Amino acid sequence: MKEIILTKLSLTNFKGIRSLEIDFGRKTDIRGANASGKTTVFDAFRWLLFGKSSDDRKDFGIKTYDEQGNVIPRIPHEVTGVLRINGEEITLRKCLVEKWTKKRGSAEETYSGNLLECYWNDVPTSVTEYNAKISGICDEQLFKLITNPWYFTAQKKDVQRAMLFDLAGNIDEEDIVGRNEDFAALLRNLTGKTLDEYKREIVVKKRRVKDRVESIPARIDECNRSMPEARDWDAIEQEIDKLQSEVSAIDTEIADINKANEMRLIDVSRMKQDYIKKASAKADAENEIINNAHREYYEKKRAYEAVQAQAKTLRNERQLMSITIPRLEHDLQTLKTRHAELLNEWYALKNEQFVAPDRDMFVCPTCGQKLKADDIDARIEQMRNAFNSNHADKLEDNKQKGLENKAAITAKESELKSANDKVFAYDADIAEIENSDRFRVEPIEPDYQRIVAEQTDIKAMREDLQALSDKIRTKEAEAGIVDTDAVYKRKQELLGKIAELKTQMQVRDIIGRTLKRIAELEDEYRTQQNALAELEKTEYTIQQFRKAQIEHIEERINRMFEIVKFKMFEKQVNGEEVETCEAMVNGVPFSDLNDAKKVNAGIDIINTICREKKCSAPIVIDNRESVTSILPTQSQIINLIVDSQCSTLKIEREMKNINKPYPPLPRKRKKNQP
Repeated sequence: MKEIILTKLSLTNFKGIRSLEIDFGRKTDIRGANASGKTTVFDAFRWLLFGKSSDDRKDFGIKTYDEQGNVIPRIPHEVTGVLRINGEEITLRKCLVEKWTKKRGSAEETYSGNLLECYWNDVPTSVTEYNAKISGICDEQLFKLITNPWYFTAQKKDVQRAMLFDLAGNIDEEDIVGRNEDFAALLRNLTGKTLDEYKREIVVKKRRVKDRVESIPARIDECNRSMPEARDWDAIEQEIDKLQSEVSAIDTEIADINKANEMRLIDVSRMKQDYIKKASAKADAENEIINNAHREYYEKKRAYEAVQAQAKTLRNERQLMSITIPRLEHDLQTLKTRHAELLNEWYALKNEQFVAPDRDMFVCPTCGQKLKADDIDARIEQMRNAFNSNHADKLEDNKQKGLENKAAITAKESELKSANDKVFAYDADIAEIENSDRFRVEPIEPDYQRIVAEQTDIKAMREDLQALSDKIRTKEAEAGIVDTDAVYKRKQELLGKIAELKTQMQVRDIIGRTLKRIAELEDEYRTQQNALAELEKTEYTIQQFRKAQIEHIEERINRMFEIVKFKMFEKQVNGEEVETCEAMVNGVPFSDLNDAKKVNAGIDIINTICREKKCSAPIVIDNRESVTSILPTQSQIINLIVDSQCSTLKIEREMKNINKPYPPLPRKRKKNQP
């Protein structure tokens, strides 16, 4: 257990205190009226260690002002402290001195900045080495946690949770797995990954599957919109059967007539056979023309609807991409502004020069006599080396920041260019599509009979048939043969109707293929929904496992404290539980406690952190007058007490056992422990 005790603190020209020396005991009361310097003492202690004020500010003023509010020039601002660490005393000293230089051709010196001098056991050291030695005593973050009762509870909830988890240490996952059989399956699926990595993997898969699920309804809708209207297929088939029966009857009638006429005129029979062949060829040709026109129409319709959907998709994607461009431009401008700032800072740093102070300022602090020339030279050399080291560090830090910022600018410019290129490409694709005929012209279902009638080949075939029919009639008239033209005409009409009905039946095949595709999409939709449900279940299991971990840790954490309990989850109105971190005393939230209970809660937290981190340091309690009694602690106590009767600071200290470490507080007994 490392025990840090503050035994002495001396202030010279620090924040208005011209000279003050305090000897500290195991418990020290610093009394004074408001604005009498109590907080200044704490500021001096923090500045000596970490270069910050008690409220964690770096840029606070430590110089002393005159009655007119002007900084008193040419005086050093110094803090000296003596720490006892496990019985070994260490003397620390920081001194801020002003640099005054005389420009060429001028008789007067001008103020040119400040110089920070650091001493470790009265040995001069660089700021970097000094800070490294301080870190070796105690980490700054840990020091703030174990010296300020208000510090822990002032942090953000996620920071508090992280600190508590660090105190609680690792947990045995087997204890958690035994609570839910889904947990065991979850851990088996990790396959070498951490739980956070697996969670990110599930999130990516879930997003991908969800995108597929969301896209399928639109694809189904597209199929439905492109699918032709269904008709009464049974009625059409019945009509075809009926017409084919009539054709068969006509064929029988023609056969009977032809048989009767066969003996009369062989030539006529041959002519009629030729007529039949030509009539059949004409009907086939007409049917092919109709079928091709019908197929071409539906292909154009599907292409038109597809290109409309494509244009809509491109417009949506272009809109989404265009939204990101202003954000990228703003980010780029911010980076460029920062680059200019860093460049100006670099030039300013580059022009900084070490200016030695006036040799008359180097006097012995004890006797007031001027130092020897060799001592002055040695002191100036130390100051020069410290300045050069600090100056080099600042230049290197600026350089690294500049390189990182430049790389960020390059990356952001590339990202912005890529976004603009994508928008340009989208615009080009959209324009190309919208300017095309297949986008602007919606196909109209053609007049199939008109198309057939306009065909030159069909006209020639009809004329040929008519001429052949005329010849047949002439031959029959000469031979007394029964005329079959009317019967053949009726047959051709029936065949035309059959062909038209069969063309309509082709639509059923299109609908069938479309319905099959819709069924495939619906199967895929159900499959992806099931996959999404499994991923959501896994995600929920991870959430529950995390919750079980937190609850387990919460139990362990709350056993570590005497009066404080932490609530790690908060139930929302909708029943959902969200992560939180709230300290409570007897069920009352920390924010609702009075100041006395808040201080004791803070000391309870400090005692636990000291015990677990094996380090204690002086606890500074501000407004101690509001707290009647505090929890027992093994840490040194410094009370800042408002006392209107004390116009100047009054120090009261308890020297008992100041040179001996306090016995450690007993570790809080765990549940069911004797």
